[in-house]
Amino acid sequence: MLASVLVIPILCAVVAGCAREAPPPPFHLQEATIAGIHTAITTGQTSCRAIVEAYINRAKAYNGVCTSLVTADGAPIPASTGAVRAGAPLAFPTQTVAASTLFPDLDKYSGPPLDFGRMESTVSDPTVRQQAGMRVGIPNAGQVNALETLNIRGERSVSCKGAFDAHPSTGPLPPGAPPECEAFRQQPDALERAAELDARYGSSPDLAALPMYCVTVAFKDPYDTKDMRSTSGNDVPFAMDAPPFDSTIAARLREKGAIIYAKATSHEFNAGPNDPGGPAKAKTNFVAGGQAISSWSGQACNPYDTERVPRGSSSGSGVAVATNLVTVAICEQTVASCQGPASRNNATLILPTKGLLPDSGGIGNQAVIDRAGIIARTLEDGARVLDAIKDPVAGYFDPRDAFTALPKGLISADPYAQHLVRDAIGAEILMQMRYKESPEPPPPGKLAPGFENKIMHASFRVGDTVVMASDGMCSGKPGFQGFSLSLTVNNETQADRLFAALADGGQVQMPLEKTFWSARFGMLVDRFGVSWMIGVEAKAAP
Repeated sequence: MLASVLVIPILCAVVAGCAREAPPPPFHLQEATIAGIHTAITTGQTSCRAIVEAYINRAKAYNGVCTSLVTADGAPIPASTGAVRAGAPLAFPTQTVAASTLFPDLDKYSGPPLDFGRMESTVSDPTVRQQAGMRVGIPNAGQVNALETLNIRGERSVSCKGAFDAHPSTGPLPPGAPPECEAFRQQPDALERAAELDARYGSSPDLAALPMYCVTVAFKDPYDTKDMRSTSGNDVPFAMDAPPFDSTIAARLREKGAIIYAKATSHEFNAGPNDPGGPAKAKTNFVAGGQAISSWSGQACNPYDTERVPRGSSSGSGVAVATNLVTVAICEQTVASCQGPASRNNATLILPTKGLLPDSGGIGNQAVIDRAGIIARTLEDGARVLDAIKDPVAGYFDPRDAFTALPKGLISADPYAQHLVRDAIGAEILMQMRYKESPEPPPPGKLAPGFENKIMHASFRVGDTVVMASDGMCSGKPGFQGFSLSLTVNNETQADRLFAALADGGQVQMPLEKTFWSARFGMLVDRFGVSWMIGVEAKAAP
């Protein structure tokens, strides 16, 4: 347990060099959390456009083909290329794997002919090739094929590809462009949207109004996104492959500042290789192993072992988060299509009660049980996304989705992320009152719009100390200077845990280490700008 909590003035003698402000440390995309991204932007370490560029660079490095075809003889095949991703067409391996290496008793097999691997031209774009039939993960591939489409101008749509998606400033569309492309190209791509955010907010975004500011999100393809191809992973030559409006989840995250960045690889039509019924029967035997396969985007691979499957059908959503190709991803589950990819790719999952997250705006599998999920690196990030999807007026209700008409008792009145932050330091909330709950409401016009949900008074216990708090009547970015909160704990394990939790998204000023006065002592500024000192209680001399 915590031994004590103190408020201590910060003296320059405590931290060497505090007279000069240290430059912000470089921002690292790997394992970045939402809080870490926001801290990096508000402290000038990076910009929103630079973050999106970094994600695109990772896609260039790791989002390529990770599977080889399984053929009858293992003979090499001619080189071929696929869809353009992150500025370059996919390159498919020429080496194949003989089926006999996977099935030692293949000579004893009797049944329909095996659906051997082959390269085929896609129906959506005959100039684009894709693997078909059986395939297997390449050992140590260094690629994961997690993202099907990136929100990059010229490659985010097949209907409006290349010059048909040219920026409006370049002039009229070339002859032959589908008329729908004129409206489509008016929408900024991910980089342009990031630049717009930088120009408007710089290093001072309104994180209260835009809690998803510059958070890159990938969606399982069944969910509609108005600025990207949305065909549920299927190879279909739609007259226009981008929908006229967003799914509800995409729209709400976009409103909260998110970068709608990519569509994730998944089973096409939310299903997989199976028998849909009817008189038609398969003429070949496709030997499947739980993988998710799309006739347009192919198959994703497990980043921890690319010979193993990441589980379907939301495979790309789990793999993209695990490999730092996106910040968070939206999955969809009928049976285990979110749980499988999250567990097999070492990511966290929030899979709410059916109806808590709107599921409208896309191609479903079984509407009565389909539900959206949030895959993230940490549970706190997932909870932040869950909170952001909540509309300030309608809550989680969506008039296009009858299942969202849930009883209020099933929905938390407090932000879901609040519970995780509370758990980080073992705080116990003793009392909490919002301005709208006051027995004496403030005079009309006294509160700014939306302030009625702010905290008027709260008290919570940390260790043996009771702390009182309130949301101040202030605007702009809050500042905390001239003091530090000091936590003294009983052991080094607890100190390590608290320090890591508070440092997430913040800035370490003094690493947690042994000193002459404590077995562990460190200093940091958390994501909110509050200074902390963490130490271990000194043991009495024997």
